[in-house]
Amino acid sequence: MRAHASILRVLPAPLAFASAMFFSVAAFAFSESDRAESRAVIERQIDAFRRDDGAAAFAFASPELQTLFQNPERFMSMVRNGYQPVYRPKAYSFSGVTESEAGLAETLAIEDAEGQAWTAVYTLEKQPDGSWKITSCHLVKTGVST
Repeated sequence: MRAHASILRVLPAPLAFASAMFFSVAAFAFSESDRAESRAVIERQIDAFRRDDGAAAFAFASPELQTLFQNPERFMSMVRNGYQPVYRPKAYSFSGVTESEAGLAETLAIEDAEGQAWTAVYTLEKQPDGSWKITSCHLVKTGVST
């Protein structure tokens, strides 16, 4: 950002503002392909949970999560015990995506097996090889589904 600041000092105010907006947006603009791939990663992980395929589900976790949980069995135990709506969703739909410098945050509306409504926010980072990996999932109970 320091290099951009010197450019902005010499531009008239309206141009400086427009340039600042361009540089801030360009810094983490992701393509539709990135968005589609991030959704596909989440869907494939949920499908792996439904099949109890720990190795496949674990493969979609970021390297940091894989280091934290060490193996698919520990990872699946954590998911079964703390993330039942994601582990066994009755239904889910994607309801939004946001961008940040770190990656993408995908929001899902989930209905669990008992009909309870949840919101899940997944964060994902693009890896050096171009793949997307899940870095976190935050669940919030929102009520009873209709």
